[in-house]
Amino acid sequence: MARRVLFLAALIHAASGARSSAPRGLTSGDGADTNFDASFGMFTPMGPTWFRRTATTPSGAGGATGPNSDHTTGIGAYAYAEAGGNVNVRVALNLDVGRPLLGSGVEFYYYMCGSGIGEVTLESSNDGATYETAWAKSGPQQASQLDDWGLAAVQFNATGPHPRYLRFVSKAAGNLGDAAIDDFRVLPAPSAAPTLPPTDAPTRTPSLEPTFSRPPTPHPTPSPLPTLGPSQPSQAPTPQPTRLPHPAPTKEPSPVPAPAPTRSFHPSLRPTSLPLAAPTPLPTPRATEPSEPVLTKSQAAALAIIGGFVVSRQH
Repeated sequence: MARRVLFLAALIHAASGARSSAPRGLTSGDGADTNFDASFGMFTPMGPTWFRRTATTPSGAGGATGPNSDHTTGIGAYAYAEAGGNVNVRVALNLDVGRPLLGSGVEFYYYMCGSGIGEVTLESSNDGATYETAWAKSGPQQASQLDDWGLAAVQFNATGPHPRYLRFVSKAAGNLGDAAIDDFRVLPAPSAAPTLPPTDAPTRTPSLEPTFSRPPTPHPTPSPLPTLGPSQPSQAPTPQPTRLPHPAPTKEPSPVPAPAPTRSFHPSLRPTSLPLAAPTPLPTPRATEPSEPVLTKSQAAALAIIGGFVVSRQH
């Protein structure tokens, strides 16, 4: 009954997606991939320091350190380094496939929960004697056993030889420092892109139908505007002649006739004719009205005689 309840709980936990993942396959051809469910695979623990576990670690039973289940399905196993009795001691989980790894790198999940977590490293070597650090984490990476596993990916040197030896090394800082790994796999090497054979360009069959092309539409060419050069003189406008005003004709005054001399007659005296002054000829106006006739000397003398005779007759 207890096993059935545990199995149902594991199924519910896997369906929730908290830490579910499909089991990893052997994709590189190295045979090093493992999820630690059945064994350590090609890994070899260094003494009684690394263990496989399906539930919490002995030190983490109270929720203080380590994971509470594996990463693959939640009911499988994982590998962990026991901190109790190994504080400040480097303990290793070694991998040797007998030749350089074929893949481009490795990938794995890690869990580092607890106040005594120290440092976890992944080291690589070509001869099994000299190792270099390829990946490292120190201090707690998960706050509690309810957090998700962390994912790490390490790429090999693309130009140099791939390592033959790998090892996980844990160095706890305290008793509550159980570090774990799960779902280790070698990443496949990138495949070369296939070379496609050259393809001939398709030959276009000439069409038997006539092709009509529209003649280009002629565009009118604008005529150039006349340009006056700098050497051409500018023709000044000819001034119009000024018309002088004509003076209006002045009308001269008509001559006033001189008064006739006054004669004094005495009854006992015979009238004596007085000499008449010669009239002063006046200039003839250009356009004047007709004036009274002017008497000559003989006419005036005759008129004076006739006048005197008439006066004497009356007396």
